[in-house]
Amino acid sequence: MYDELRGVRRGIRRRSWLLRSAQVRLAARRAFDLPRFGNGPAERLTAALVLGAVFFGVFLAAGSLAGLAATHALLAAGAALLTAMVTSAVLVLWTRDDEALESQQERAADELEDLRTREVDLLDRISADEARRASDRPTTKRCPYCRETILINAVKCRHCGEVLDEGLRREREPQAWNPGVAAVLSFLIPGLGQMYKGQVLNGLAWLFVVVVGYVCGCAPGIVLHIVCLFEAASGGKRR
Repeated sequence: MYDELRGVRRGIRRRSWLLRSAQVRLAARRAFDLPRFGNGPAERLTAALVLGAVFFGVFLAAGSLAGLAATHALLAAGAALLTAMVTSAVLVLWTRDDEALESQQERAADELEDLRTREVDLLDRISADEARRASDRPTTKRCPYCRETILINAVKCRHCGEVLDEGLRREREPQAWNPGVAAVLSFLIPGLGQMYKGQVLNGLAWLFVVVVGYVCGCAPGIVLHIVCLFEAASGGKRR
């Protein structure tokens, strides 16, 4: 159906060009028929010769008034005469009479109207087909966790609360932490390993306790510092 629509649109472009071409040629041929000598090729060419002669005289007079040299004025007038004759010859000899052009114009207009009607019909059929396909698509699915019916685009189950979108699930999952890194951080600064694990208040508490232990004496401070290291490295590997 889409291939047919593309073919119809190509036909519309071709018929539109033919219609414009016929209209332009008719208007131009009638413009060259000002002397009303007749509709035959010889009469049309004679009319073009008369119009060319008028153009020749006008350009020659304009060149003289503009102060151009006689040679330049003659060249400009000759170019006007040649342009009128060549244009008329092309228009006259391309299609010999106005009736053929008018027939071509009417035929192109009728074909163009038919093609545009077909285009509208095809667009309506395509729209109806797409609407039918959309109505045939399923709108619900089963939750993989609780097996309840939910919308097909749901990112979270409204029954069990499980996140169904994988990207959102990864964002909400707690990030892994390394026990060795946590222990080294707490060795450098007491409580920093706990903060690295996400336990900010716990880390601040250990920092206060270890500092107080070192204030009370070297031995209590070292013992508390070691306990802080083991506590930082303990626990599951999730924040």
